[in-house]
Amino acid sequence: MQYVCIKQLTAGKKTYYPGDIIPEHVILPERSRKLIRNGYLSECNNDAIQTPIAESVHPSAAENPIPMFPIKVYGEGGKEIELLLSLDEVQQVFSILQMSAEEGVKQITKVKSENVLVLLHASDNRRTIKNAAKEQAEKVFSTKGEPNESTGNETIDTNTEGADT
Repeated sequence: MQYVCIKQLTAGKKTYYPGDIIPEHVILPERSRKLIRNGYLSECNNDAIQTPIAESVHPSAAENPIPMFPIKVYGEGGKEIELLLSLDEVQQVFSILQMSAEEGVKQITKVKSENVLVLLHASDNRRTIKNAAKEQAEKVFSTKGEPNESTGNETIDTNTEGADT
């Protein structure tokens, strides 16, 4: 059985990243169930790798069997940014958008995805949510006060004039 890597893991002296196909001989059968249960792997077969839905979602999906959804948002100065989110990230954004501001802020402190934080900041008009998303992004994606260069997304716009709390 082949597997799709969901979370980064090292197996057989090789590091696999989300979307990578892990050959069947790499994962021991007795470890596969635990890795699947903990969200590191998903079972796949050759037919699942080339699903039509994955190809229709984004051009890079042909290389990545996990469906990714392109979402355009506008950053500072009206600059358009395209985010590529997984289904889990999209669900996380919508869950937080439906929460009260207080609950949303609590959940944002647990978010580790820059795409989720950028989309929350761009789509929620509540000042508390915008500030929480910006603060969490700064915590997670900066080291010693310097922006983390590997994140690849634009800076979150902090203009919140006229936003509700």
